[in-house]
Amino acid sequence: MSGMTVFKRDGRKESVAFDKITARINKLCYGLDSNHVDPIEITKKVVQGVHQGITTVELDNLAAETAAYLTVKHPDYAVLAARIAISNLHKETKKAFSAVIEDLYKYVNPRNGKPGPLISDETYDIIMKNRGVLDSAILYDRDFNYNFFGFKTLERSYLLRINGKVAERPQHMLMRVAVGIHGADIERVIETYNLMSIKAFTHASPTLFNAGTPQPQMSSCFLVTMQDDSIEGIYDTLKSCALISKTAGGIGLNIHCIRATGSYISGTNGSSNGIVPMLRAFDATARYVDQGGNKRPGAFAIYLEPWHPDVFEFLDLRKNHGKEEVRARDLFYALWIPDLFMQRVQENGDWPLFCPHEAPGLHEVWGKEFEQLFFKYEREGRSKKVVKAQKLWYSILDSQVETGGPFMLYKDHANAKSNQQNLGTIKNSNLCTEIIEYSAPDEVAVCNLASIALPSYIKDRRFDFKELHKVTKVLTRNLNRIIDVNYYPVKEARNSNMRHRPIGLGVQGLADAFQLLRFPFSSEEARLLNKQIFETIYHAAVESSTELATEFGPYETYQGSPASKGQLQYDLWNVQPTNLWDWNDLKQKVARCGLRNSLLVAPMPTASTSQILGFNECFEPYTSNIYTRRVLSGEFQIVNPWLLKDLCELGLWNDGMKNKIIAHGGSIQNISEIPYEIKELYKTVWEISQKVVIDLAADRGAFIDQSQSLNVHLASPTHAQLTSMHFYAHKRGLKTGMYYLRTRPQSAAIQFTVDKEALDEAKSAQSGKSTPTSAPTPPNILNGVERMKLEDKNSSTRSNAARNVSTPVRAATISRAVSGIENTSSIKRTLSSHIDIENDENNQPRGEEIVAGEETEDEDEIDFETAKARMEAKQLEQEKLICSIENKEASTLAGGAAGVVASVLTCPLDVIKTRLQAQKKSKGHTLDGVIDTVKKISHEQGYKGYYKGLGPTILGYLPTWAIYFTVYDEVKAILSSKRGDPDGVDWSTHMIASASAGATGATLTNPLWVVKTRFMTQEKGTIPYRHTLHALESIYKNEGMKGFYKGLIPSLVGVTHVVIQFPVYERLKLKMKKADNGELSTISLLACSSISKMMASVSTYPHEVVRTRLQVERSVIGLIVAASAAPAGSSAQNEHAATVDKRDFGDFIQGAEDTGEDIKDFFTGEKRDWMDKTSDFFDNIGDAFTGDDDKQKRDWVEDASNFFDNIGDAFTGDDDKQKRDWIDDIGQFSENVKDMFDGDDK
Repeated sequence: MSGMTVFKRDGRKESVAFDKITARINKLCYGLDSNHVDPIEITKKVVQGVHQGITTVELDNLAAETAAYLTVKHPDYAVLAARIAISNLHKETKKAFSAVIEDLYKYVNPRNGKPGPLISDETYDIIMKNRGVLDSAILYDRDFNYNFFGFKTLERSYLLRINGKVAERPQHMLMRVAVGIHGADIERVIETYNLMSIKAFTHASPTLFNAGTPQPQMSSCFLVTMQDDSIEGIYDTLKSCALISKTAGGIGLNIHCIRATGSYISGTNGSSNGIVPMLRAFDATARYVDQGGNKRPGAFAIYLEPWHPDVFEFLDLRKNHGKEEVRARDLFYALWIPDLFMQRVQENGDWPLFCPHEAPGLHEVWGKEFEQLFFKYEREGRSKKVVKAQKLWYSILDSQVETGGPFMLYKDHANAKSNQQNLGTIKNSNLCTEIIEYSAPDEVAVCNLASIALPSYIKDRRFDFKELHKVTKVLTRNLNRIIDVNYYPVKEARNSNMRHRPIGLGVQGLADAFQLLRFPFSSEEARLLNKQIFETIYHAAVESSTELATEFGPYETYQGSPASKGQLQYDLWNVQPTNLWDWNDLKQKVARCGLRNSLLVAPMPTASTSQILGFNECFEPYTSNIYTRRVLSGEFQIVNPWLLKDLCELGLWNDGMKNKIIAHGGSIQNISEIPYEIKELYKTVWEISQKVVIDLAADRGAFIDQSQSLNVHLASPTHAQLTSMHFYAHKRGLKTGMYYLRTRPQSAAIQFTVDKEALDEAKSAQSGKSTPTSAPTPPNILNGVERMKLEDKNSSTRSNAARNVSTPVRAATISRAVSGIENTSSIKRTLSSHIDIENDENNQPRGEEIVAGEETEDEDEIDFETAKARMEAKQLEQEKLICSIENKEASTLAGGAAGVVASVLTCPLDVIKTRLQAQKKSKGHTLDGVIDTVKKISHEQGYKGYYKGLGPTILGYLPTWAIYFTVYDEVKAILSSKRGDPDGVDWSTHMIASASAGATGATLTNPLWVVKTRFMTQEKGTIPYRHTLHALESIYKNEGMKGFYKGLIPSLVGVTHVVIQFPVYERLKLKMKKADNGELSTISLLACSSISKMMASVSTYPHEVVRTRLQVERSVIGLIVAASAAPAGSSAQNEHAATVDKRDFGDFIQGAEDTGEDIKDFFTGEKRDWMDKTSDFFDNIGDAFTGDDDKQKRDWVEDASNFFDNIGDAFTGDDDKQKRDWIDDIGQFSENVKDMFDGDDK
């Protein structure tokens, strides 16, 4: 690192010092496990990425990402990574909350020069009037409580930016949200801020996005009813959905009233096209109108009752195959199922399908009233069709297996157990199936959401129900307040929310709480805790709503509701609560004061917010004990933090154990070294009976007055399993029977980074060849419960209980676990004094910088502005990368455009290559190498000769890529569905999809490549083609359709290129990663890419020669006949050409149809075993590169690695001899390749 310099934030240039980097990282390691977190290891990896003129911002980002990659070794590395990244953010932003708000408020749009405030006038005025109190209330050390991935989620989507640069800190965002909710009530503002900053709860994403802004749309869910079965009604509804989606709202829409396909339309004397074409319009709107400027894609869930005649088409809309005009894949679909349908399925009875135009009113009634009307229409013969109920049922199951949906919600349960049943029939739920609210053409139901972080309530080895009760009351008041200050995108939403005032309280981290308390998910202790948590939340919410009703009055439509009659949610379930809380006293309060909110509890998925806080989603079990997280800078492996702590304490955690868990697909059940009690505690969702999951849902359901987002996980679902599961959920009284059906890939991706021994052991265990036994329970484990290392009570706080807890222990009996309430105002700052996070006036603290030393004056070094510009360019490239990942259309167009540019630049080389490939060794016509070819082209045709065939090349690129990506996605989707791999991560899936896409593209664009080759090989003496169109016409007239497909077979053979390149590339990366001490350098990546491409190209090159030879072959006889037998345009010539053309074209069309049918059979035939054979084939390739046999491992990998090491030395070394040596190496390498193909003894 001698002479290496770095630019500080103020532009000063200083030398990089290894010790300073280590000291900087070490300061941020306070409170972390020093046995596992090694600052020196991070520093070593960081310095490998240091380059001349690097900035301190880049250096911090590099250090943070390096620590994040080490998270797989210990979860404390994620905390360290976050601390580095957050410390960096603190240096890049202003400290004072009021100063940041002022900058956001006074923002001027650089595009038009006009003011564009990012904060509302009201919020700005309140903050400026109370700036002293609010600024001093913020505790910036709490930013360091986020882990790296939570912080990166905040940074990307939640923290407000000025001109693309993050302006807020996490604590600023939380205070902005608190002020946005409570306004001038500063006491409530600070209370809310404190609770959010210690991870007691979080508001939903739209609230975090928009609170305090000029358009504070803070609601998550909108439930819409189709306004009318008419063009006006449909498009008015579509406009409402677009306006809602624009402001970050997810939508649930019921379409029960839309008439069926073929139904009579009196206004036009025509017939209806049904629901499918209409839904395609909603599908396009969902894609076009995202949630607030590309923060989240627009999302609509469509609800339909199963008596609708278009229900079979409805079930196909999201499938991956079929005609595009009857698909709408960007919508989500749900069934609103009456009890009668379940009864008919069980009996295998008839199920009539009624058009709502001809049998009106079925969607407006429920229960007995629905059944009476249904029977009446059935007797009157009003059905458009009658099917067996089980036929429809199995179509539902087929759709769920293939697409994960439709969602299953039970209409009669939802209405019978709703506190809004006095308003009318509830017709649908929302996007995530947890909101059950009344909607009508003049009312759009709305719900504001927040989730409680359950691990934050575990203190002293017990769950603190009193603290949970207290915080829930605060959160209920918050959500009620949002109803009043919220921005409503449509007036119907405001009407509904002001009248009924529903809210939705949820949870996150239930699985974490179980594991912290040492309760296996299926244990009786877990079942009791689950029930009492939701009892507590519901009791607190009702009590808080009663207090609000005392203060502001009950909600407008309270009278007539079940609550007004003394019935709370558990009464509607006929369930008795435990004795944890006094329900009789609460019911008396409700009778006296009423409720301010019609609905209160709705556990939602918490997909984004649980990632921010670092807990598992909502109430779900862990899906795997090791998984990946993707952020802007790449993918990171994550291990279940509680499991990792346990294994570390047991002395079992190392790279070998990590590899075993990966090899076992994230499961630990078949790893013999792990004790039985640990295995029971860390079962994944695939190892927990779904009956247990449904029982837990039903137990808490009695205290959930809306519903819950209940996913079902079945590794390889069958009709029998799904039917049993659905009927059990219905029998238990669930309102939401199933949100998504989650399935598991039947075959795992090839794991190049896992040692073969671990893979073999995993395969053996999974196939039943061996049954690993558990290791004996160590002496420091008591009944599977690890001893917790407790900190001094005076220094520990609840704010970091979940973050810094050592390995937790079994809680005391839950019924005795109610402890005192902790005063949140007494919570102390936990940040160690080892680091000073307070910025100086210039926001450039000296003590925290990584660098130190005297400035250097090397004239060759870059200046600060150049370094800064380079850093900003890198950030822009990262943003472009994310854009391309999330926008496939843009990616395809960009790829096509890049191909066009590349084709223009490389056309001369392509002409030379094609000429050499096409030549035959006849006397006087042989081109003697590249130089001779260049001379001949220059002499005979000038510079224009080097651009022959450029037109068809350019014409061919865009359709080639469009076809490639379309076919690739289609084949990948079909294979993923067949294999039960919804994410399409299986290695061979990518290979087969790539090969299929390449073959299809080659087949459909071959005519253009024939024309290109003909142009490039035209010499003097041949009959020239004047332009591309003329060439196409000439080939068609003289050679027929077959002329366009010369060379197609070798083109298809060339598709094997990817079969060689991909495994070689992956194996090289593994080798070079080991050589680079775990981190791939840029040169190593270039080496891997170059060698794999070279090997694939050399191996498959002969097909290019054969293809070119075939493509340049012309029908000489045809040319002569065409030129001399008849005058141009003569009737004889035209008649002959027409006869040949029609015959050839008819043969081509028939052949294409036959080929299409063959391809369809190939991918859909149930009796085909091609998939297994292909999978075995790729497994063999993987074994060849990972096998123990030295012969298999190939010496060329080592040679290639050494070769590119020499290249790296040549470019980084000072010795001129090195530069000569590697050039000689290249020459020798080329000669060896040439000898391999030309030599007689090879």
